[in-house]
Amino acid sequence: MSNKLKQTLLFGNGLNYGIGKTWTQLLLKLKQGHIIEDGTLPNTMKYEQTLLKRLIKESNDIFSEEFKIKSEVKQHMDDLVPPKIYDELINLEFDNYITTNYDNIFEKAYQNNSINNIEISHKSTEIIYSIRRYKQLNNCKLWHIHGEINQPKSIMLGMDQYIGSVSKIDDYIKGNYKFSNGSTKYSIEDKLLQNNFDEISWVELFFNSDIHILGFGLDYSEIDLWWILNKRARLGKTQKLKNKIFFYTKKLTFQECDKLSIEEKAESKQNIKEYDEKINLLKSFNVVVEELNVKNYEECYKETIKKIKIKVLN
Repeated sequence: MSNKLKQTLLFGNGLNYGIGKTWTQLLLKLKQGHIIEDGTLPNTMKYEQTLLKRLIKESNDIFSEEFKIKSEVKQHMDDLVPPKIYDELINLEFDNYITTNYDNIFEKAYQNNSINNIEISHKSTEIIYSIRRYKQLNNCKLWHIHGEINQPKSIMLGMDQYIGSVSKIDDYIKGNYKFSNGSTKYSIEDKLLQNNFDEISWVELFFNSDIHILGFGLDYSEIDLWWILNKRARLGKTQKLKNKIFFYTKKLTFQECDKLSIEEKAESKQNIKEYDEKINLLKSFNVVVEELNVKNYEECYKETIKKIKIKVLN
């Protein structure tokens, strides 16, 4: 790529809508008939509540029940077929691809797009966490930062695992991260000053590469990523950061319609309010927000890819 900085694409489950299985369907399946009021709960809390409710019915062994749930997640996602949008992502030829998805859709699409049958190399010894978890795909890396279905224990769903992950990310940022066959010696601040990175974790990419966020709503339950964005924004007040983070989204607008009920209009206004709050928060975190005036998210993704191509090539 012509850009001196490495280019990274961060994508989420938004790209998977329309292929037959959704996060909502998965949660309903995991509940096993338990009545759980979760209209305003973040996904991490929905999971914890589901797990604890199931323990009452199934057993008192929380670890075996949790592994059972994660195995069900694996079965739910095993047979997913890649949407065509993944072909476009692969053709961007990014240096790094980061995903919060557990599925192996990207890997399937990558192999389908390869002239030769490539062997995907797994490069992590982690079992539960995913600070260093990546796969080598020819000249790029794919980082499953919330775990992957081929390693069910790594699937990050609840608060317990999220907080544990944030703790390890904090150690990495501070240069105190240790693992079975190595450790970090320098903090992110030192690495930025020396322009010398160890490439052990995807966490560094938020400080030394341009990040393009697509198909990922950044729900507030994603505390690991919000923590990194906040840390980066704080560092940016004392150090000059060379990289940029772009967040691409379909612009939400309220349109009066006679066919809408009073409740629907109120809900629409509330959605716009929450959308504006998140956009303003991202901007305060020094994230470049690109709002697209399009009809639907499929069109948003296509237009976004065009924008990314222009940025990368210039």
